[in-house]
Amino acid sequence: MRGLGIKTILVTIEALSLLFSVYEITDAFYVSSSTGFVEINTDAGALITVSQTGHKSSNVGSGHVRIRLKPGQYELTVSKDRAQSTTNAEVVKQKVVVKNIPLVIAKSSQGPATIGANSLIKLLPFSGPNYEYLVSYIYDYSESYAKPIITITSPTDKGRQDALAWISHLGFDPSKLDIHYSAATGE
Repeated sequence: MRGLGIKTILVTIEALSLLFSVYEITDAFYVSSSTGFVEINTDAGALITVSQTGHKSSNVGSGHVRIRLKPGQYELTVSKDRAQSTTNAEVVKQKVVVKNIPLVIAKSSQGPATIGANSLIKLLPFSGPNYEYLVSYIYDYSESYAKPIITITSPTDKGRQDALAWISHLGFDPSKLDIHYSAATGE
């Protein structure tokens, strides 16, 4: 009698495993049939961000990426150092949209650090891992142009250093940016 109970339990577990597998396959099929892909090609090391109206932009990689997205209109931005390009893409169900986006060096009559800062602020606000730091920006209108000021908010020196490392990793030179620091407590 005891063996019959274990056998019943094993059969039940096998049946549940089979049902779960069918669910996973059905779910994967639904996702693949209701989404499309964007394949983005640009210069090696160039940061790639994707945004959609009403949504926060997302960093999706660098150089070459292929991402699955819901159908709709998206803005694709690539940036590295002082070069940046933006284009639009329409994602369609079960289709792959390929975008080759070359970097273009911005020409501007703005202040010396404004070009790099303007490229960076398109990626902000950005929260570091475990909300260790927040990189955001404001504009200073006291000059003849709107001067962007990058703000690093973190309660620790490590968080500030990690934020600077993130900015450097993106290809920006922190020494050429106007960066202000703040503690998370609102200092």
